[in-house]
Amino acid sequence: GDLEVDLKGLFRESKMSNTVLFFDECEVIFKSRNMGSERLLNSLLTEIERHEGIVFMATNRPYEIDEAMHRRINMVLEYAPPDFSMRKRIWDSLLGSERVKPETLLNG
Repeated sequence: GDLEVDLKGLFRESKMSNTVLFFDECEVIFKSRNMGSERLLNSLLTEIERHEGIVFMATNRPYEIDEAMHRRINMVLEYAPPDFSMRKRIWDSLLGSERVKPETLLNG
């Protein structure tokens, strides 16, 4: 369909312009075959396998990504949510001289 054509164009454009591809919430398009469109997933798998550039993917639900896609992933980086101390450091670095009230520091 049209989406498969658009995907081929996306990968072709990435190759021609030497850009990095980033798929946020990638579980939406790389979901398990029993959860969605097999034709779209097959097209994506083919394009990613042929792609010579860099592709980043982000997800909060890796268990929803199709196993065939998992096999094509070279590296996985997991980021745990920041704890209280880290949240405080983040806010302090963003706000500079403005101080965050302790009750504002997001209790997880």
